[in-house]
Amino acid sequence: EPPENDRYKDVYKSGQGSSKNCAKYANLWRVSIDIRDEWWSVLLNIRALIGRQSVAGPGQWNDPDMLTVGNTLTKDEDYSHFSLWCVTSSPLLIGTDLSKYSANSDLIKMLKNDYAIKINQEWYGHAGDRFRERSYGGILVEEWAKFLENAMGIVVLNPEYDGSVENVNVELFYEDYAEHLLGKSCYKKVDDRLGDDVDMICKVHDIWEEKDTEETNIINIGELKKHSVSFLYVSDCYVSSPNSVDDSCITRD
Repeated sequence: EPPENDRYKDVYKSGQGSSKNCAKYANLWRVSIDIRDEWWSVLLNIRALIGRQSVAGPGQWNDPDMLTVGNTLTKDEDYSHFSLWCVTSSPLLIGTDLSKYSANSDLIKMLKNDYAIKINQEWYGHAGDRFRERSYGGILVEEWAKFLENAMGIVVLNPEYDGSVENVNVELFYEDYAEHLLGKSCYKKVDDRLGDDVDMICKVHDIWEEKDTEETNIINIGELKKHSVSFLYVSDCYVSSPNSVDDSCITRD
């Protein structure tokens, strides 16, 4: 929420209308008011994209305004800001003076990350959206995902102003994720057994931690500090059933 004394508060809350007709006239369109170098503004603008992914696609993009990374946000906020813009196919217009940063700086490395750019640029019919809010001790953690070919990018966000969240995880068998990652025909065979007597196994690349793992059913993220994210690339998923080899789906439909 914007501060109570913000003169544009009522404008933010009024909403920005529908984007469904914008593609007739433009290749991209703003979905929010001007972004500011403040965390609440990053949240406000990215949340303007909730439910809008279906109107975006090649030649027609939702735009939550430019990136303000490298200015006055904290390092964690910079990474969260960039991750959220990447996972929602948002235009990556950089609103800072890059000449202030060396080629080996964390900011430049972040902006050039191959996985982050891949998730932002690749198109498989889905622009990215917020899928879930899960409560951890009363603190809501958000999961934003973009479906890719045989894969997905997912950003797990702690948006709270104060406090870390412990024991955060991603449930691979969550219906929307599993149906996409396994393919519809495989998912229909095992949907009521996933996470029970059928395991879902995926390769996971942690983009900012730069590590690769193979995870079963759940991706354990651990602690998320305030305003921070975990940005993951999930791919090559299949199921393994110890009770019935016939139910194993090793390839997508």
